[in-house]
Amino acid sequence: MAAQLSHAGSPYANLIGFVDGTVQIICRPGGEKNETNQLDQEDVYNGHIRKHTLNFLGIALSNGFLLINGPYEGRRHDAA
Repeated sequence: MAAQLSHAGSPYANLIGFVDGTVQIICRPGGEKNETNQLDQEDVYNGHIRKHTLNFLGIALSNGFLLINGPYEGRRHDAA
């Protein structure tokens, strides 16, 4: 992939993949926060889109593999 992108004019000679974050909207969590229910509404509320969400990070590698990491709380930013 690095050679193909370099040939196409990319300034990055050692590029091995692409990183992207995605947001999955979920239902509002109910119940109280305790040992059995660790998911609190404030933890998963995304103020940017004003919904309860979980965030996932995906990495597409040059050999065709797709790595998915997460879920992360909805209030966390992609860069955090």
